[in-house]
Amino acid sequence: MSAAAKKAPAVEPVIVAYKGFDKDFKCRDFRYEIGKTYTHKGKVIACESGFHACENPLDMWTYYAPTNGNRFCRVELSGELSRQGEDSKVAGGKITVSAEIGLPQIIADAVKFVMALVKASPDSTATTGNRANAATTGNRAYAATTG
Repeated sequence: MSAAAKKAPAVEPVIVAYKGFDKDFKCRDFRYEIGKTYTHKGKVIACESGFHACENPLDMWTYYAPTNGNRFCRVELSGELSRQGEDSKVAGGKITVSAEIGLPQIIADAVKFVMALVKASPDSTATTGNRANAATTGNRAYAATTG
């Protein structure tokens, strides 16, 4: 068997993100369906072309407010990817609409998103001493009453 035949296919990166829709599951006059995958033809450029969603669930409310019957889904973006720098918006060449989610799930996923950004220091669980995060005494104690 040749080396080319043994080579495993490249794994396409997949980003879990969140997308808002109007009450009819439309975004920019395109109607989506849960469980379907869509492919964009052409170049993918954030804020211009491709399928757009946000990695931070709360960012999608910039584009679709949680009012007026708007609906929200967890999606997967893949293929060519493009980002813009103002929030967590990502454009992808492919989008799969995974599941419709409500406010409780949006909040839970937003907390997970933020917590994934937090990097714990080695002494972050200390309750006493200098630099203790939950200390009530000590220098640089975050919840300190003395120090």
